[in-house]
Amino acid sequence: MPINSVVINPNLKQVISGSSDCTVMVWNFKPNMRPFRFTGHTLPVYSVAVSASGQTIISGSEDQTIRIWKNSVEGTSHVVRAH
Repeated sequence: MPINSVVINPNLKQVISGSSDCTVMVWNFKPNMRPFRFTGHTLPVYSVAVSASGQTIISGSEDQTIRIWKNSVEGTSHVVRAH
């Protein structure tokens, strides 16, 4: 699936991507850490951003929602309905 958006976490330890498979992925630079897969969007994710602290990820999707994710293994999110 195509990757539509990529951002580097300010902590320089992760890359976050949004893709057409409706997921947000958090790729860790440590070789022994698996990537985190955040699911919840129902259509492709076209934008991702990360807070200055690196603890919050924001994603925007074609499903007309914005999700605010806690940057953790659980990948819990809060949904904001777009216009």
